[in-house]
Amino acid sequence: YALLYKLIRFIQETNVYPIHHGILHETWLVHPKSPYSSCPLIYTLDSGQAKKKGLNLLKEELELLGTLLVRICKCACPSQLEDKPDLFKLSENSRMVKVCDASVDILSEILCGANVVIDGDAGWFYAWFKKMQDSYMRTSSHYSPFQTYGVPEGKLLRAVLTGVDVFRDTWFQLEGGKWSFPDHLFESFVHSINYLEYMISGKQVGPLGRSAYTDSRPMRVAFDGCV
Repeated sequence: YALLYKLIRFIQETNVYPIHHGILHETWLVHPKSPYSSCPLIYTLDSGQAKKKGLNLLKEELELLGTLLVRICKCACPSQLEDKPDLFKLSENSRMVKVCDASVDILSEILCGANVVIDGDAGWFYAWFKKMQDSYMRTSSHYSPFQTYGVPEGKLLRAVLTGVDVFRDTWFQLEGGKWSFPDHLFESFVHSINYLEYMISGKQVGPLGRSAYTDSRPMRVAFDGCV
Protein backbone atom coordinates (compact mmCIF):
# COMPACT_ATOMS: atom_id res chain seq x y z
CA TYR A 1 0.00 0.00 0.00
CA ALA A 2 2.97 2.32 0.50
CA LEU A 3 3.91 1.73 -3.14
CA LEU A 4 0.31 2.37 -4.21
CA TYR A 5 0.35 5.70 -2.34
CA LYS A 6 3.68 6.62 -3.93
CA LEU A 7 2.38 5.83 -7.41
CA ILE A 8 -0.84 7.78 -6.87
CA ARG A 9 1.12 10.81 -5.66
CA PHE A 10 3.28 10.63 -8.78
CA ILE A 11 0.18 10.44 -11.01
CA GLN A 12 -1.38 13.46 -9.29
CA GLU A 13 1.72 15.53 -9.96
CA THR A 14 2.54 14.53 -13.54
CA ASN A 15 1.17 15.15 -17.03
CA VAL A 16 -0.31 12.75 -19.59
CA TYR A 17 0.62 13.00 -23.26
CA PRO A 18 -1.45 11.80 -26.25
CA ILE A 19 0.84 9.71 -28.46
CA HIS A 20 -1.50 8.17 -31.07
CA HIS A 21 -4.47 9.37 -33.05
CA GLY A 22 -7.46 7.65 -34.61
CA ILE A 23 -10.82 8.37 -36.18
CA LEU A 24 -13.74 9.11 -33.86
CA HIS A 25 -16.94 7.26 -34.77
CA GLU A 26 -20.06 8.83 -33.24
CA THR A 27 -21.84 5.51 -32.76
CA TRP A 28 -22.43 5.48 -29.02
CA LEU A 29 -25.47 7.51 -27.93
CA VAL A 30 -24.14 8.58 -24.53
CA HIS A 31 -20.90 9.92 -25.98
CA PRO A 32 -21.01 13.75 -26.29
CA LYS A 33 -21.07 15.08 -29.85
CA SER A 34 -17.76 16.44 -31.05
CA PRO A 35 -16.92 18.77 -33.94
CA TYR A 36 -13.54 17.08 -34.30
CA SER A 37 -12.82 14.18 -36.65
CA SER A 38 -10.14 12.48 -34.57
CA CYS A 39 -9.10 11.85 -30.99
CA PRO A 40 -6.02 10.34 -29.33
CA LEU A 41 -6.26 6.62 -28.63
CA ILE A 42 -3.24 6.03 -26.41
CA TYR A 43 -1.63 8.22 -23.75
CA THR A 44 1.58 7.98 -21.76
CA LEU A 45 2.92 9.41 -18.52
CA ASP A 46 6.19 11.31 -18.18
CA SER A 47 8.99 8.77 -17.69
CA GLY A 48 11.38 11.44 -16.41
CA GLN A 49 8.99 12.43 -13.64
CA ALA A 50 8.48 8.76 -12.76
CA LYS A 51 12.21 8.26 -12.29
CA LYS A 52 12.44 11.37 -10.11
CA LYS A 53 9.82 9.77 -7.86
CA GLY A 54 11.84 6.55 -7.68
CA LEU A 55 9.42 4.64 -9.92
CA ASN A 56 11.23 2.54 -12.51
CA LEU A 57 8.28 2.03 -14.88
CA LEU A 58 8.57 0.39 -18.27
CA LYS A 59 7.27 2.10 -21.42
CA GLU A 60 4.33 -0.34 -21.49
CA GLU A 61 3.40 0.51 -17.90
CA LEU A 62 3.52 4.26 -18.57
CA GLU A 63 1.28 3.86 -21.63
CA LEU A 64 -1.18 1.65 -19.78
CA LEU A 65 -1.47 4.08 -16.85
CA GLY A 66 -1.82 7.11 -19.11
CA THR A 67 -4.47 5.50 -21.30
CA LEU A 68 -6.47 4.20 -18.35
CA LEU A 69 -6.39 7.64 -16.69
CA VAL A 70 -7.88 9.50 -19.64
CA ARG A 71 -10.02 6.95 -21.45
CA ILE A 72 -11.25 4.71 -18.62
CA CYS A 73 -11.05 6.89 -15.51
CA LYS A 74 -12.47 9.86 -17.42
CA CYS A 75 -9.90 12.45 -16.47
CA ALA A 76 -11.42 14.17 -19.52
CA CYS A 77 -13.10 13.10 -22.75
CA PRO A 78 -10.37 12.62 -25.39
CA SER A 79 -12.60 14.13 -28.11
CA GLN A 80 -12.95 17.39 -26.18
CA LEU A 81 -9.30 18.38 -25.84
CA GLU A 82 -9.69 21.87 -27.31
CA ASP A 83 -12.94 22.42 -25.34
CA LYS A 84 -11.28 22.03 -21.94
CA PRO A 85 -8.63 24.75 -21.48
CA ASP A 86 -8.72 24.18 -17.73
CA LEU A 87 -7.75 20.51 -18.18
CA PHE A 88 -5.27 20.75 -21.03
CA LYS A 89 -2.15 22.73 -21.82
CA LEU A 90 -1.17 23.09 -25.47
CA SER A 91 2.49 23.04 -26.42
CA GLU A 92 4.21 22.99 -29.79
CA ASN A 93 4.55 19.21 -30.00
CA SER A 94 2.05 17.73 -27.57
CA ARG A 95 -0.99 18.25 -25.40
CA MET A 96 -0.51 17.70 -21.67
CA VAL A 97 -3.46 16.47 -19.65
CA LYS A 98 -3.81 17.68 -16.07
CA VAL A 99 -4.65 14.66 -13.95
CA CYS A 100 -7.75 15.15 -11.81
CA ASP A 101 -8.34 13.60 -8.39
CA ALA A 102 -11.56 11.83 -9.41
CA SER A 103 -9.76 9.80 -12.07
CA VAL A 104 -7.03 8.88 -9.59
CA ASP A 105 -9.62 7.42 -7.21
CA ILE A 106 -10.91 5.08 -9.93
CA LEU A 107 -7.38 4.19 -11.02
CA SER A 108 -6.57 3.26 -7.43
CA GLU A 109 -9.26 0.54 -7.56
CA ILE A 110 -7.93 -0.71 -10.90
CA LEU A 111 -4.40 -0.94 -9.49
CA CYS A 112 -5.85 -3.04 -6.66
CA GLY A 113 -7.22 -5.58 -9.15
CA ALA A 114 -10.78 -4.39 -9.83
CA ASN A 115 -12.60 -6.31 -12.56
CA VAL A 116 -13.54 -3.60 -15.09
CA VAL A 117 -16.17 -3.84 -17.85
CA ILE A 118 -16.05 -1.20 -20.60
CA ASP A 119 -19.67 -0.76 -21.65
CA GLY A 120 -20.17 -0.20 -25.37
CA ASP A 121 -16.61 -0.69 -26.63
CA ALA A 122 -17.50 -3.81 -28.70
CA GLY A 123 -14.14 -5.34 -27.79
CA TRP A 124 -11.90 -2.38 -28.77
CA PHE A 125 -9.81 -2.56 -25.60
CA TYR A 126 -9.76 -6.36 -25.78
CA ALA A 127 -8.19 -6.06 -29.26
CA TRP A 128 -5.73 -3.44 -27.95
CA PHE A 129 -4.59 -5.66 -25.09
CA LYS A 130 -4.40 -8.65 -27.46
CA LYS A 131 -2.04 -6.75 -29.80
CA MET A 132 0.31 -5.71 -27.00
CA GLN A 133 3.85 -7.01 -27.06
CA ASP A 134 4.25 -10.44 -25.39
CA SER A 135 0.48 -11.01 -24.98
CA TYR A 136 -0.34 -14.71 -24.74
CA MET A 137 -3.38 -16.97 -24.68
CA ARG A 138 -4.22 -18.29 -21.23
CA THR A 139 -6.95 -20.01 -19.30
CA SER A 140 -9.11 -18.16 -16.78
CA SER A 141 -11.97 -18.82 -14.38
CA HIS A 142 -13.65 -15.64 -15.64
CA TYR A 143 -16.30 -15.99 -18.36
CA SER A 144 -15.40 -14.96 -21.90
CA PRO A 145 -16.87 -16.31 -25.15
CA PHE A 146 -13.57 -15.39 -26.82
CA GLN A 147 -10.07 -16.52 -25.87
CA THR A 148 -8.73 -14.82 -22.74
CA TYR A 149 -5.29 -13.20 -22.92
CA GLY A 150 -2.61 -12.31 -20.43
CA VAL A 151 -0.23 -9.38 -20.94
CA PRO A 152 2.94 -9.01 -18.83
CA GLU A 153 3.36 -5.37 -17.77
CA GLY A 154 6.56 -5.15 -15.75
CA LYS A 155 7.72 -5.34 -12.15
CA LEU A 156 5.12 -2.91 -10.78
CA LEU A 157 1.85 -3.56 -12.64
CA ARG A 158 2.68 -7.26 -13.12
CA ALA A 159 0.04 -8.46 -15.61
CA VAL A 160 -3.27 -7.73 -17.35
CA LEU A 161 -5.98 -10.35 -17.89
CA THR A 162 -8.62 -9.57 -20.52
CA GLY A 163 -11.63 -11.10 -22.24
CA VAL A 164 -15.14 -10.06 -23.34
CA ASP A 165 -18.53 -10.38 -21.68
CA VAL A 166 -21.76 -11.78 -23.10
CA PHE A 167 -22.33 -8.49 -24.99
CA ARG A 168 -18.82 -8.67 -26.51
CA ASP A 169 -17.64 -5.68 -24.48
CA THR A 170 -14.16 -5.76 -22.97
CA TRP A 171 -13.44 -6.73 -19.40
CA PHE A 172 -9.97 -6.57 -17.86
CA GLN A 173 -8.18 -6.63 -14.55
CA LEU A 174 -4.63 -6.11 -13.29
CA GLU A 175 -3.26 -9.14 -11.46
CA GLY A 176 -0.72 -9.52 -8.68
CA GLY A 177 0.95 -12.39 -10.53
CA LYS A 178 0.64 -13.69 -14.06
CA TRP A 179 -0.52 -17.23 -14.81
CA SER A 180 1.90 -18.82 -17.28
CA PHE A 181 2.31 -22.45 -16.23
CA PRO A 182 4.73 -24.19 -16.69
CA ASP A 183 6.86 -21.48 -18.37
CA HIS A 184 7.00 -19.19 -15.32
CA LEU A 185 6.65 -21.36 -12.24
CA PHE A 186 7.21 -18.72 -9.56
CA GLU A 187 4.77 -16.21 -11.09
CA SER A 188 2.21 -18.99 -11.53
CA PHE A 189 2.69 -19.98 -7.88
CA VAL A 190 2.08 -16.37 -6.78
CA HIS A 191 -1.02 -16.28 -8.97
CA SER A 192 -2.29 -19.49 -7.34
CA ILE A 193 -1.82 -18.01 -3.86
CA ASN A 194 -3.68 -14.88 -4.96
CA TYR A 195 -6.50 -17.01 -6.35
CA LEU A 196 -6.84 -18.86 -3.02
CA GLU A 197 -6.98 -15.51 -1.22
CA TYR A 198 -9.71 -14.40 -3.64
CA MET A 199 -11.72 -17.56 -2.96
CA ILE A 200 -11.46 -17.01 0.79
CA SER A 201 -11.93 -13.22 0.98
CA GLY A 202 -14.12 -12.65 -2.07
CA LYS A 203 -11.82 -9.80 -3.15
CA GLN A 204 -9.69 -9.44 -6.26
CA VAL A 205 -5.95 -9.39 -5.63
CA GLY A 206 -4.14 -6.85 -7.78
CA PRO A 207 -0.52 -5.72 -8.02
CA LEU A 208 -0.99 -2.99 -5.38
CA GLY A 209 -3.83 -4.13 -3.14
CA ARG A 210 -7.28 -5.72 -3.06
CA SER A 211 -10.60 -4.72 -4.59
CA ALA A 212 -14.22 -5.71 -3.96
CA TYR A 213 -15.02 -5.31 -7.69
CA THR A 214 -15.21 -8.89 -8.99
CA ASP A 215 -16.55 -10.46 -12.18
CA SER A 216 -19.92 -10.93 -10.45
CA ARG A 217 -19.89 -7.28 -9.32
CA PRO A 218 -17.58 -5.46 -11.76
CA MET A 219 -16.70 -1.81 -12.04
CA ARG A 220 -18.59 -0.62 -15.14
CA VAL A 221 -17.21 2.32 -17.09
CA ALA A 222 -18.50 3.96 -20.26
CA PHE A 223 -16.58 3.67 -23.52
CA ASP A 224 -15.46 7.07 -24.86
CA GLY A 225 -16.22 6.25 -28.49
CA CYS A 226 -12.66 6.67 -29.79
CA VAL A 227 -11.63 3.85 -32.13
